[in-house]
Amino acid sequence: MTVSVTPSGGNAISTLAPSGTIARTMAASRLAATVISTLQILGSTLVAAALVIPAVVARLLTVMNGPAVRLLTVLKSPAQSLVRALDQIARKKKDASPAEPPAA
Repeated sequence: MTVSVTPSGGNAISTLAPSGTIARTMAASRLAATVISTLQILGSTLVAAALVIPAVVARLLTVMNGPAVRLLTVLKSPAQSLVRALDQIARKKKDASPAEPPAA
């Protein structure tokens, strides 16, 4: 809070205004009080979130377990088919190659 005062005459409000150092100290004190009260509010909010969020995630995972299993089954089938096809190709190549004579 600043008030300009002319050198020739005084202003009645200027006597109520604190000097520069006191004003800065008061502003810093108000800011510190605001930060401390905000941290207390945020702290309780974060504690509540830390208690609620894991429970909600666990609940969603258990509710979504059935659809997730079906989705994984559908997604896994092409990979299994590909592995079987590659295995059959490898077996055919192995069976088609002539047997190597034993080394003497």
